[in-house]
Amino acid sequence: MLNSDSLERELRIDEHALDREWLSQPRLCLRYGMMLANARRKLEEARNELEVVRADLDKSIRSSPDDYDIAKVTETAIQSAIQSSSAFRKAQQRLIDAKYYVDLLGAVMQSIEQKRSALENLVKLFLAGYYGQPKLGDDSDDFDELVKRRLRRRRMSDEAQGS
Repeated sequence: MLNSDSLERELRIDEHALDREWLSQPRLCLRYGMMLANARRKLEEARNELEVVRADLDKSIRSSPDDYDIAKVTETAIQSAIQSSSAFRKAQQRLIDAKYYVDLLGAVMQSIEQKRSALENLVKLFLAGYYGQPKLGDDSDDFDELVKRRLRRRRMSDEAQGS
């Protein structure tokens, strides 16, 4: 089954680790794609099971209408007896549940596609310098000097701690 907390974590994007996000994206897509394929198989099995239950009940009702309190065998009476059967209702509920799970996994796959699109756009922003150093006017030389001074201080501090 799906764990919404786990899924939310998997769909969250760490914009400071785009490389790791891209590396995990295919595995995420494969994992949920396989779950969706399995759920679709179970949905088809549930559809088939419902049809088998319907056919078995239809045959049983036609051969022993008295067992189902049917005085006159008509298509409407047979369909009503089938619909009211607990075996049919259980098979029908399994079909509904299987369809719901397929729909949930379909929504997850759409979310994974949205994540892929968001990652693409975040990379474009990164390449455009969105996450880069702030743009300075004519004072960029002053900024460069400030960065160099801080680096020198850090290097001196590291050397002092190492001795």
